[in-house]
Amino acid sequence: MNTRYSDLPISSLTQSRSLKSTWVGRRAFGVLAVFTAVLLTTASCDDGSITDTLDTGRVRVVVTGVNAGSPNAGVVRYSGTLGIINVTVPDSGVVEQEIPIGTYQITYIPPAGHSLAAGQTADREVVVIAGALTEVTFALTPPATSGTIRVTVSGLATGAASGGSASILRTDIGGQTPATLNIPAAGSADLPVPAGTYQITYSAPSGYQLAAGQVNPRNATINAGAGVTAAFTVTATQQTGNGTMRLSVSGLASGATAGGSVSIQRTDAAAAPTTTNIGATATDVPLPAGTYSVTYTLPSGYQLAAGQSNPRTGVTITNGQTTSVGFAVSQTAPGTPQIVFFSDFRTALGTSQAAVTDGGKWNIDAVTFETMQIISL
Repeated sequence: MNTRYSDLPISSLTQSRSLKSTWVGRRAFGVLAVFTAVLLTTASCDDGSITDTLDTGRVRVVVTGVNAGSPNAGVVRYSGTLGIINVTVPDSGVVEQEIPIGTYQITYIPPAGHSLAAGQTADREVVVIAGALTEVTFALTPPATSGTIRVTVSGLATGAASGGSASILRTDIGGQTPATLNIPAAGSADLPVPAGTYQITYSAPSGYQLAAGQVNPRNATINAGAGVTAAFTVTATQQTGNGTMRLSVSGLASGATAGGSVSIQRTDAAAAPTTTNIGATATDVPLPAGTYSVTYTLPSGYQLAAGQSNPRTGVTITNGQTTSVGFAVSQTAPGTPQIVFFSDFRTALGTSQAAVTDGGKWNIDAVTFETMQIISL
């Protein structure tokens, strides 16, 4: 959009062409100087109009980030010695203006719903030079056009493998394909969506069902820049039948016959814990279908290998199936022999060993022993 100074309304410039000539004449001396100044500072255009070339310059305003569909790109206000000029920036984001030379304060007003981007200032000072083009750029942050759907799930057991999933379908526009939101065991997941109306259908994970009174599916309206939370509560389903838990230990020394023991506790129903010894080979334990926690007790002289978790939670036993639970161990490094002394044994050692105390060390035949504890009987 190009605008000539000579085309601007009198109300904008507070000057008419005759006033313009008078203004120029005041800079010279006498009537002849006025006539000469006008001749030197005007030129003809192709359409026969007269435009200024020596005492005007051009300012180009460029606006970026305008949202598609906005009726315009805002308004630029020039404030100077000749008054105030308001110019609307078209939706193309570019406007070019011819104005008298001088220093101007430019104030930019963004269109509705928009704001200046970070670091941008609305007020700028511009020096208009005769016959030159000065460009000023404003960057905008377009209005938000999307929001967020958050689906939360409560009632999951510790160690649950999943929080289920939600099918999210936009309903205010036809022909839409539903999006699937997988919910982790932590019980919360977000999905950014365009503003609109949606139907949220929740599917509980295996072993769970929606608690009584829960509404499913649910409708939600998402506004731009806002979010909606759909909260679901689940309960564990009572499984039936029997399955098998296969327990194994790796890392045992050659010839070892014992692999420690485990305590098996059902977590989705009331039941007494079961303790089972693990041999050097896999041990099968028949159990009712359900969810269990398995706590492992190491055999003497061993420790859990790096990265092993204990206890194991959320172990699911399914009717007619075998679920494997394995632990990896490594031998502990041999250390100083440790013994428990009774007080009368310490006395029998004689005065040379009278200093032996809890945690003290002493030697017998070049073997160092460490006292763990002294007990008086």
